[in-house]
Amino acid sequence: MPEGSLRRRLDQAMVGFQLELDELEARRREVEDKLEKLKSLASIVDDFPPDLQALLEGGEEDLANAVTGTEEQQTHFQRILRFFTESGNDYRTIADLEEETGIPRSSISAVLYRTHPKSFLATGGAPGKAKLWRLFTEEDLAEATKRREEDDIPF
Repeated sequence: MPEGSLRRRLDQAMVGFQLELDELEARRREVEDKLEKLKSLASIVDDFPPDLQALLEGGEEDLANAVTGTEEQQTHFQRILRFFTESGNDYRTIADLEEETGIPRSSISAVLYRTHPKSFLATGGAPGKAKLWRLFTEEDLAEATKRREEDDIPF
């Protein structure tokens, strides 16, 4: 092979290597820039209060829960249902439910009276006294059915 053609091939290889080297250098600069930004963010995070730092270290799910205030978005009905199931399904007033769940009274009333009335059982509520509410259970259904059968007049 003539010396000129070897020289040309060597020059082409050198140009190719130089292009690759230039590309690697550009990538190195990008990585260094990102590293500097990360260092800057890390110094900002170091200044956060410890409880916020713990949230950030807990992962995306913990941070999302902290931002939304719940583990998952729930309807008012679901929150009331969860409250009754977790608290032993004792009778409560609407004011008690508001205090315990953080749901406004008007929204609780809408759930109890309008959107899910068959899911709850209320006591009569004497004049001047608030009604007491709890979940309607299968035992309540069985008792109501039994009473109805006893009240039926046989023909």
